[in-house]
Amino acid sequence: QAQGLYAINFNQRFDSRSYLLFYPQVPIVNTVPYRKTNIQKHPSGQNFVVALSTYYGYNMQDAVVLNRAAVERGAGRSLFYKTYSDEERRYPGGQRDRLKVPPPTAEGYMGEHFYSKLSDDGIIEPEMDVQEGDVLIGKVSPPRFLEESMGPSGIEEKVRDDSTVLKTGETGIVDSVMITESPGATKLVKIRVRGLRVPENGDKFASRHGQKGVTSLIVPPEDMPFSESGIIPDLLLNPHSVPSR
Repeated sequence: QAQGLYAINFNQRFDSRSYLLFYPQVPIVNTVPYRKTNIQKHPSGQNFVVALSTYYGYNMQDAVVLNRAAVERGAGRSLFYKTYSDEERRYPGGQRDRLKVPPPTAEGYMGEHFYSKLSDDGIIEPEMDVQEGDVLIGKVSPPRFLEESMGPSGIEEKVRDDSTVLKTGETGIVDSVMITESPGATKLVKIRVRGLRVPENGDKFASRHGQKGVTSLIVPPEDMPFSESGIIPDLLLNPHSVPSR
């Protein structure tokens, strides 16, 4: 599915994962059904200047070469949204989870640094920069076995850290926080994190007709081929990939 503006209310949605393309464009060439169905009002993709040319073997098979100047101008740039959620579950015996900053005595406590961005209620605030390992939602849960939660006097003492953490390799900014109730009338928190995605080696591009390719090299504009009139392409596609299909 091509990137673009997938919904008008994207800023109010908490989808599991979604992408939003910067500067979507209407295709230069389109069909009558394309215009009749008003798809052009919600464009997806961008118009690239494409050259069918080899480049020292870097665009063999389905690989493509990108112009670094085009990337810096915003070609293929997008936002990535990911939603994290957690809730206060209830367990048999009257035990339940609690959304809060875990105490240092909690089993699995990760260290004060990882909880430094949480508010007093254990929930991170919007527009906070987050890195991998940062806690987004603080939560403590009862131990998995009932006997572990009982002290000598039979009073519940031990809890374990069950916080929601930003996944490894991801960075971003907390875009939105929603606090509501689940169908089971328990406290439910959803955190939407946004991150900037700039084209890099390994990213996949495709034409509207399914001619896909993986970026193998991003080249400075002065090292790109150019036409007789001085036009420098945004993308180099191997000419051998056309007749083979």
